[in-house]
Parts: sequence; C-alpha cells; structure tokens
Amino acid sequence: MPIYWGMMAVAFIVWVMDIYNPRTIKIYNRVEERTTAMRAFLFFAVVVFFVGLRSGIADTVAYRNMFIEWPSELAEFDIAAEEKDKGFALLSVIFKQFISTDWQVWIFAIAFISTLLVVYPLYKHSPSFGFSAFLFIATTDFTWLMNGMRQFIVATALFFLMDWIISKKFVRFAIATLLLSTIHGSAVLMLPIYFVVQGKPWSSRMWISIITCVVMVFAFDTLMPAFGNALSGTQYDGYIDYMAADTGSNIMRAIVALVPVALAFIKRSEVSILNDKRMNLAINMSVFNFFCMLLASVSSGVFMGRLYIYFELYNLMLLPWLIKKVFRGQTRQLLTAGCIAAYLIWFYYQMVITWDYVYYSVVLNTGAWLN
Repeated sequence: MPIYWGMMAVAFIVWVMDIYNPRTIKIYNRVEERTTAMRAFLFFAVVVFFVGLRSGIADTVAYRNMFIEWPSELAEFDIAAEEKDKGFALLSVIFKQFISTDWQVWIFAIAFISTLLVVYPLYKHSPSFGFSAFLFIATTDFTWLMNGMRQFIVATALFFLMDWIISKKFVRFAIATLLLSTIHGSAVLMLPIYFVVQGKPWSSRMWISIITCVVMVFAFDTLMPAFGNALSGTQYDGYIDYMAADTGSNIMRAIVALVPVALAFIKRSEVSILNDKRMNLAINMSVFNFFCMLLASVSSGVFMGRLYIYFELYNLMLLPWLIKKVFRGQTRQLLTAGCIAAYLIWFYYQMVITWDYVYYSVVLNTGAWLN
C-alpha cells in the first residue's frame, strides 16, 4: 500500500503546484489554466515506473504466462489457434521477436502506452490536471493497468481519440475501433455509442437512452431470458445465464459514478451557456458510465462492471471542470474538500478492505513473488 499512497501523494503535489503556479494558455480566445509538461511527466513517470515493474498483482501472472507461451517468431505463430483477441496476441509475438522476450519488458511497455494514452488527454484538456491525476488514483482506475490490461489499452486508445468523436469523423473512428476490437472485442460497443453521445447533454437523444437504461435496470430479470433464447445456438449460447448467475458489483460503485452526473444536471444551465464540446461529450459519457455501473449492480459484476471503463475515463476531466467552471466561492471549496475526503475513503475501502492489493515487484525487491 505505501506504493499506491505514494502515487497519490505525487498527484497531490502536482495539484498544489498547479493551484499556486498554473500555466496559462489561450483556447478559442479564452485564457485557461493548465499544468506544465514537467508536472504531467512527473506523474506519468511515477505511475509507469511502479506499474511497469510489478510482478504478481491481480492478473499479472496470467499475462506473464500467456506471454511466455507465445512463440518468439512470427513464423511459428498460428493466429487461427487464438480463440479471441487475435490482434493482441499478434502484437505480442511481434514484440517478442523484434523487441524483447522478457515478459517484464513487455509488461512495462503496455503500462507505458496505456498510461500515456490517459495522461496526455488529461494534460491537454483538464483544467486541473492535478485533480484529474488524484482521481485516476483515488477512484482506483489506475488498477486497470494491472488487471484487465487488454481492455484498458483499448479504452485508453479510444479516450485518446475523443477529438474524432467531437469533430464527427466517424469513418476514421470506426476503422480505429474495429482494429482495436482485435485487441479486445468489447471495443465494438463504442460504435453505436458514438452516435448517441453527440451534441449537448440532456438532449432528446440522451433522454431516450436514459429511459432505455432505466428500463433495462428494472426489467433485467424479464429481459435476460428473451436475450438468452435469441442467442441460443450461437457462440454466446449460455452467456446470458452466466450474467444472470454472476454476483452484481457493489452498488457503491454506482453511487460514486452518480456524482459527476448529478453535478452536471444541477448546473445544466451554466453548462449549456459554456457549451464546451469536450465536456458536453464527457457528460454524455458520464451518464452511460453511471447506468453501466447501475446495471452491473443488478446483473453481472464481471461483465457489465468491466464495460464502464470506456466511459469512466471522461470523469477524470469532467469532475475537475465542473467544480472549477460552474461552481463558485465557498461551494467550490466545499465540493473540492468533499471530493478529497470521499474519494480517499473510497480508495481505502477498495484497495485495503475489498481487494487487498499488496504491491509485488521482483525487480524492486518489494513484497513476495507469487507463482
């Protein structure tokens, strides 16, 4: 745990430095505050260093064994034998042949790429990078770097490409999404989402989506058997039964996800006046994040609870923007203090009480090795 608290401490340091010595830039004739490249790099480097040099946390050992079993040469690789995520396997074999056969180097490279794809958009778009960095650690989103790496690579890559959604460049976004789906098949979910999240928050299109999500939550037990019958005889035969039998995720996750949605709705008039296209997108994504977590609490915590990461990353820049741009004076201070306290409690609950994520690293001689 000291490693994780240390990562949070670095985020706090960057946040304090941003408050007292911000970098000002001009965007669309508006002066906005941003962090410096050096501060963003400091946080990035600390996260990559410890995450990349881990040894036995979450599914790291499973990925290690997977990498070891893959051949070291493309000529020996049978891509047809891979049942899913063929693109991830192919890229890993290419890495193994041309870069390194050391699984630790491979893990480090994945951590480097995924963290970069998160940190750079936050550096570019967040009005308070330090706050965003704090949320990345305190919400435990950073644990995706150690558990569910394939899906997180895809989620971060699509997060990095948010400008293509904002500028409505569907063709290139679709091509990128389909390519990324070879790394993790869940990426195709973002193709229909692309159309729904366009435009201002709380539009008729979003309200239809919200009503649909509400119906799915309350009618889950009724709808799932119908889906199960429709999928009978396909490769997904029996999967709906698995979802129904799986224990749902903690309802607290849905409550945490509700915070930015509620704040954006309360201040929807101010948000509409500001009309920031990046944050309009972030609010729409945040709505889906909440309902994804709500549905996960009544269905499959493993399946639905993993889809939320495609939307959750937008909250890392949305919440700081809402507090900084649409709230004033003492209310802003109270919200900031409340977020710090609440997310610290959430971090402790998840990391210590629920998961007990002890840090292990052979390279750093920290902890014990898990075989």
